[in-house]
Amino acid sequence: MSLDCPGPICKTAEDCSILLDLLAGYDIHDATSLKEQKNDFHKNLSKDIHGITIGLPKEYFDKSKVQKEVIENVMKAVKELEKLGAKIVDISLMNPKYAIAV
Repeated sequence: MSLDCPGPICKTAEDCSILLDLLAGYDIHDATSLKEQKNDFHKNLSKDIHGITIGLPKEYFDKSKVQKEVIENVMKAVKELEKLGAKIVDISLMNPKYAIAV
């Protein structure tokens, strides 16, 4: 229905994994919730990421709309993911200008 994805912000990845374990899963009050078996995010936190593919949507890095520091920090994270063995590929998503205004 929209592209927003509100959620908690945590201090560490471990904190996020614990909270996601609590929040994930089917919710009868959420029409967008799926009846699928949920992952054990905390258990998988230390799993090797070698070989996984991460898509980097080019439409979300418009230098005229995104602060330079934000792009720089995202790219630092991308380089760390590559060092850990992830494959980074450029992808194309719907242009954010067509998203529902938040």
